[in-house]
This record gives sequence, C-alpha cells and structure tokens, in this order.
Amino acid sequence: MGRLLDIYAEEVTPAKAEASQRSDRAATRMFLRFFGRDRKPATLSQRDWDRFIRARRAGRVGPSGKPVSDATLEHDLKFLIAVFNWAARSKTSEAACFSTGTR
Repeated sequence: MGRLLDIYAEEVTPAKAEASQRSDRAATRMFLRFFGRDRKPATLSQRDWDRFIRARRAGRVGPSGKPVSDATLEHDLKFLIAVFNWAARSKTSEAACFSTGTR
C-alpha cells in the first residue's frame, strides 16, 4: 500500500486543487495506518473492506477519532477506488502489480 500511495501522491495528487490534495494526504495517512504500509493491495478482501467501514463508522479510524457520516465514508472509499483504478490504468509494470482486480 505504501508504494502505491506514494506513487499516486507523486503523480496524481499534485494536479488536484489544494483542498483535494489535503484530502488525499489525510486519506493516505488513514489507509496506511489501517492497512499498513507493507500490505499488498492485491490481498485486500471484502472482509478488509467491511472491517474498514465498521471501524470508520465507529470512529476507530481517521483523524478525528469520531464516528463519521455515510457521506464521509463514501468519500474515503471513493479515494481508495480511484487509487486502484488509476493503478490499473497506468500500464506500468510497477503500478500494474498493485491492481486488486476488484471494485
């Protein structure tokens, strides 16, 4: 996860508006803390996805430490999906190995 999110932060995030860049950085920190920097994205499962949703809704994950709304959770998950979709489309051998083939 760490290398994938690092590459995304280098290649995609800088082209976004400042508020979106801040959001990307916060989401990156949150997902790395939750899944771990060394986690291989291709190993993420439905159970991991569901576990993240439960933890985020309960406030056990994220910068505020408080439960979040469905809209916030949706925003978080859309970021992760965007990262995976970008990796699958980027066609480089390094990024291609990050694709989960899901979602």
